[in-house]
Amino acid sequence: MLTAATLKPEIETYAADELRLLADSVALESVHWPIFEQAGVEVSIRRDDKIHPLASGNKFYKLHHNFASAKRQGLKTLLSFGGAWSNHIYALAALGREQGFQTVGVIRGERPRQPSDMLLDAEAMGMTLHFVTRLEYRGKAALEPALRRKYGAIYIIPEGGANLLGALGCRAMGESLARQEFDAVYLPAATGGTLAGLAAGLADGQKAFAINVLKGDGTQVPDTRMLTRALGNCRDNWQLIDGYHCGGYAKYPAELQDFVQRFELASGLPVEPVYGAKLWWALSDMAAKGVWPQGYKIMVIHTGGLQGRRGYSPY
Repeated sequence: MLTAATLKPEIETYAADELRLLADSVALESVHWPIFEQAGVEVSIRRDDKIHPLASGNKFYKLHHNFASAKRQGLKTLLSFGGAWSNHIYALAALGREQGFQTVGVIRGERPRQPSDMLLDAEAMGMTLHFVTRLEYRGKAALEPALRRKYGAIYIIPEGGANLLGALGCRAMGESLARQEFDAVYLPAATGGTLAGLAAGLADGQKAFAINVLKGDGTQVPDTRMLTRALGNCRDNWQLIDGYHCGGYAKYPAELQDFVQRFELASGLPVEPVYGAKLWWALSDMAAKGVWPQGYKIMVIHTGGLQGRRGYSPY
């Protein structure tokens, strides 16, 4: 749970920089899918998965200001947490190597005989993998003293980049969209940090809706609200939508797999299975149910992580 102490960084120190320029350069594409066309809605997508060849999507934005903060403090080692198929861990390893940092990934569960492709990639990019039991991982805050003793002066980034500076980075996406014309922007959500940052950057009258990929309905709302307030956004311009988790985080049932195959074939868009699949599943269901009026314009955020497709059938 976030606390007031977590939200103390002087966020205005991290003024708009090259991140906003990068956000402005992201391509917007039309999405062609029969269900949308039958519903008479116009759907476009921000291809944030293309912002960096390895650290794609919202993970790039979440890490940007955290890296800047580590540099300001003179710290050379970055440490964070994740599972065997964590896009965040993968992005941290990639950007850390690119920017000259040492990186440590604290991984949930004991080291398997055959690590995932994502973890093997992270090691190949120079990351030190530190495995802990699932019980230890659940209480990972208590691991911090031992991790500091083992790895020295480290800059710790929460799992998923879910801190104020992570949300601040995602604000660049909202600021870029503030000049676009649409009725609503949709994205997937887990911790809610991307949603908070995106909403903070939107123009008055624009609203962000996030499809919850977690089984616990609405659990992110308090943290998301705390982050939006910390970013100076007191507008009621965001909403979390439950009911599309398909059994829980990272669950990818056969029905969803079949949907993704059909959607990719028809639209030509690559879909990431943990977040993106449930987003498109939800949008298709809402379109079929007539949630939006004819002519409604929707903007979708592609949050990247396509390298994680390797862990799922039928990829």
